Amino acid sequence: MKGKDDQLGFILFVNSLKLDKAKQELRSKDDAMRKLEEGFQNVEGKAKVKDQLFKNQQEKVNELESQLASKTELCSKLEKQLLQLSEGKKEKEEICSDFQQKVSC
Repeated sequence: MKGKDDQLGFILFVNSLKLDKAKQELRSKDDAMRKLEEGFQNVEGKAKVKDQLFKNQQEKVNELESQLASKTELCSKLEKQLLQLSEGKKEKEEICSDFQQKVSC
């Protein structure tokens, strides 16, 4: 009977060692999983920040494009006014020149 008890004791001891090793591996894998989750959350947080920065910059670009379009339109109107004023000045100079020629005759 003692031989069987020794065998059972040895088997229990081996199984206990295997169980302890399995528990240790499980803890190690749990720690690794936790670290991976933390890393993922960190990367996800950084991605959200970058996404928000991109959206803010896109809004600024849209605003600047709108300002540029408005200023371009204003510039075009001013160029037309300048051309009209220039043509009006030319006509007045021609009238004055004609008048001076008539007066000097």
